[in-house]
Amino acid sequence: MFYFSQDLKFSSIKARAPHLELVLDDGCASVHVVQSGDIDQCRLLPSDTLILHKMTDIDAEQVYESGELLLLKPRGFGRLMLGRKYGDQILMEPFGKPVSLERWGIVGAVLAIERPIGSSSPLRSSAHVALYNAPERYEQHIQEEYICDTVYVSELSRVLQSIAPESSCVLALCPEQLSVLLAQVPEGVMWISPQTRESVSSLAQAWQVHSKREQRRKWLRQHQEEPQHHRPLPNPQDVVCMQREKEDVLASK
Repeated sequence: MFYFSQDLKFSSIKARAPHLELVLDDGCASVHVVQSGDIDQCRLLPSDTLILHKMTDIDAEQVYESGELLLLKPRGFGRLMLGRKYGDQILMEPFGKPVSLERWGIVGAVLAIERPIGSSSPLRSSAHVALYNAPERYEQHIQEEYICDTVYVSELSRVLQSIAPESSCVLALCPEQLSVLLAQVPEGVMWISPQTRESVSSLAQAWQVHSKREQRRKWLRQHQEEPQHHRPLPNPQDVVCMQREKEDVLASK
């Protein structure tokens, strides 16, 4: 069976910002998506949770890497928003407008977008994939595929939910983010890193930042590696039988 990648191109003209709600529970912070919206390369849904790290007071100094997705809080009236670090600038997601830190403060950086295992991928493009606590055959299979398109990831997630709901799947546009997610991901979820590879000269003006970002998007659409097909996923029934055989062998010892 073959799986063809979707040609989904992002347009900030038709995009809308998600409605977000910050939740603090026992010292841990997360953000619930109340109303669906867009960020670069990703569509957020009301069932999504944004896992935060690098939490800080909005007036405190913190170091953020270029490409990190940031939660922004207005200094006064207004709703929570998302922005992307881009060199020395912060651009509002998904519209690409420069953010004034006199008007907005940074609450923290988004480590991952969380969805229950069995959900579809929110990404609009192929991503690097790794599994946590999954059956060995699927671990080996994904290590060989490594880069998977959105349709394939969604089917993988549904299969894992049916045969091993304690498994987790992590996705990242930047492969170095996989180990970061694997070290922290809980069981039974899909974690997607929103971090991208953003870079621009620190001397660039605001209009140049926006222009360079549009150039980067165009380059990615033309050169991003999009797999045309994948090997079929391991048969779930075979995996279940193998797990039962291993359990019987262990029980007999």
